[in-house]
Amino acid sequence: MVVGTVDKLENSTMEGWITKQGAVVTNWKRRWFVLKSDFLYYFKTQQDSDPTGVVPVRGCTVTEDTQCKRSNSFMVALPDNSRTYHFQAPNNAVRLQYDIVH
Repeated sequence: MVVGTVDKLENSTMEGWITKQGAVVTNWKRRWFVLKSDFLYYFKTQQDSDPTGVVPVRGCTVTEDTQCKRSNSFMVALPDNSRTYHFQAPNNAVRLQYDIVH
């Protein structure tokens, strides 16, 4: 998996604040996301140069998270079903933008 720095992520397709549910500790944390090529990088702050994590989005399934009680929530499932990421967008317009990521 490729992990870059902010400098290498110039000319990103999309970036902004999204709330993400943790995989192990399932609390929700606000993260700065940057979509570049086939990767969705996330950072603790917008100023961080090293990503906290990265989601490979090629071939992913993006759907509304109907089981989540949070508004504007959506899921990103990896193509091999090894992991499903849970996100909450700040509004429906942003959530709909992520529907086209895959």
